[in-house]
Amino acid sequence: MTSFVYGQNQAFVVTEREAQEIFDVTQAGRFAIGLGLNSNVPLGSPFSISGGAKTGPFRYSLINSAQVELAYSISSAFELSIAGGIEQYASRFDLDTNPTDNTYDFVRNTIRNFPLLLIARIGFAGNRYWRPEIEAAAGLSFSKVSIAQDTSTDPPKVNSTKALRGHLSVGAGIPWTKHLSLHTSIGYQYQKIGSKQYALTGGSSKVDQKNLSGLFVKGLVRFQF
Repeated sequence: MTSFVYGQNQAFVVTEREAQEIFDVTQAGRFAIGLGLNSNVPLGSPFSISGGAKTGPFRYSLINSAQVELAYSISSAFELSIAGGIEQYASRFDLDTNPTDNTYDFVRNTIRNFPLLLIARIGFAGNRYWRPEIEAAAGLSFSKVSIAQDTSTDPPKVNSTKALRGHLSVGAGIPWTKHLSLHTSIGYQYQKIGSKQYALTGGSSKVDQKNLSGLFVKGLVRFQF
């Protein structure tokens, strides 16, 4: 870009200034690979204790995951991708405490999910720094639920399921370089693991299980080639 500077000698001086390059978030006909970190904030605890002297929900905990995404841009505003990853959740419930020796009888539950999703992302006209986006995903989650009681010598109760998983979110795409971009989104995630009861040892207490649906937050760093 050429600019004119009015100097002290009352004459115009011609200088050269490099133009700022504008990068596109998505280019049509390109593939991209990305690494994402997600959090799911369940609407209430997905596990609770019933049937015994002490009842109630497990301690509240977030669900955190990491995923790899492979995308193809059908146009500069629409792309499809396949994503897979691993997700971990853990919580506990204190059935009884002994204040004398500070010991606990507690139940610990863990969930490990392996989601496999088809994602559609639509980008809208923004400015040179970012663009608004809508993301919708649907697929399956392969889950393994484990319930372990601290004072029991029985092995943990394990339940493996395969169920529907999906989310709908809004966010922003931010270009860093010609090939690198950042995508953030927030929305609602549906995660079904099914309703189930697990009987505990040494009493009438049971663990009740329900779905993991809740608020969905995602950050994705992507390289386009």
